[in-house]
Amino acid sequence: MAHESIMIASPFLASARVEKILPLLLKKQQQGVKIIIYTRPLQGSEDWHIKAAQLLLDAGLQLTYRPKMHQKVVIVDEKVLYHGSLNVLSQKETSESMFRIMKKPELIAALNEELQIPTIPEQKMYPMTNDEIGKLKTVSVALHLLPELTSTCACGSRFVPRLRKDGSGVFYGCENYQKGHLHKNVNITTDHLLQISILQNRSCPQCHGTLELQLQYKP
Repeated sequence: MAHESIMIASPFLASARVEKILPLLLKKQQQGVKIIIYTRPLQGSEDWHIKAAQLLLDAGLQLTYRPKMHQKVVIVDEKVLYHGSLNVLSQKETSESMFRIMKKPELIAALNEELQIPTIPEQKMYPMTNDEIGKLKTVSVALHLLPELTSTCACGSRFVPRLRKDGSGVFYGCENYQKGHLHKNVNITTDHLLQISILQNRSCPQCHGTLELQLQYKP
């Protein structure tokens, strides 16, 4: 039974499994147990993976994304290790398994270190002509580039960027969101975007005039 922390590395997520495990994780979190979840990024993932991830995010749990991760691991209180071929947060009627390993602190430390090493996803770079650049209509930025808010939620927790369920964009939501509790959201504004350095002082490649940022609230 966990008393301090539960770390789960599950490359894939599925709603049916998450809905079964989530109440147990939330109960432990309420008891002061730190919950850490590693999974693959949402971008480029299947809809079922994204939907299951949103269930965890809406419940107030934080996800750490690891591109191309393959580790299937559970570590309890930094003392007990479960390691094998089982995706803890997606498995259903599978023959895959995990071994329970105890008294191996060096192995646990190595796995933790491996999961925490920053990685940069591989990207293909394509050269563009000035004409092609001039036809660009949108610029995409990563969620982590959005500025932190100084204001807090009604419950006292800080705001973090969240994806809207309908895919229409991003908003600031409570990091400890729980259904039935008093929370509020903050919409993204141009003032927030202007704090991102790559969006500052951008000019039109055709007329060289200053570009004006506009927000789109619907897909």
